[in-house]
Amino acid sequence: MGDVHGGMIGGKWKMEKVFRSSQEGDTLGHSLLVRTARSTPLFPFPSLMSKDKGNPRLAGRGERLLAKCIDVLIVLVPVFIVSWMVMASSGESTDTFASVTAFWLVILSVVIVQAYFLSTQGQSLAKKMLHIRILDAETLTAGGFARIFLLRSVLNFILIFIPFYCVVDALYIFRKDRRCVHDFLARTIVVRATANDTVK
Repeated sequence: MGDVHGGMIGGKWKMEKVFRSSQEGDTLGHSLLVRTARSTPLFPFPSLMSKDKGNPRLAGRGERLLAKCIDVLIVLVPVFIVSWMVMASSGESTDTFASVTAFWLVILSVVIVQAYFLSTQGQSLAKKMLHIRILDAETLTAGGFARIFLLRSVLNFILIFIPFYCVVDALYIFRKDRRCVHDFLARTIVVRATANDTVK
């Protein structure tokens, strides 16, 4: 009987030891998880974080609107100037072929320059002036030619011929993340750029 009683006590002690070890392990695991959660930032890109709220420094709505207006003027002003020069040099008779050729050459030149800067730096000429930049919404790197130029610019230009698309696209800027429809199409975000920010 004594051996049986001793065995029962010994078994009980072993079970309590295993239970305590399990509890200690759970407590340690929970502690590690809490410690890791506290040490891991929700937005792991310090150069693009606001100092006060820890959110990415999103470009302002006014900045983006102004950049769009400037980019349009960058196309229209040279077109008007070249067209006027062609018509003036032709005298009273308007050379339609020369005007059309000059028109498309100017547009093509501006598009090539804009495509280069958008693809390599995530900035149009106007965005460079206003120090804002287009980045991949997930990796915060340059999106490249296909996404930043073809999807975000060319496809968006095609979609403006759909009724009410421009209105819906513009209203999306009032979201908390300030992403328009074309930002979702290309999976991009527009942030404020600084001298220390680099795009890969």
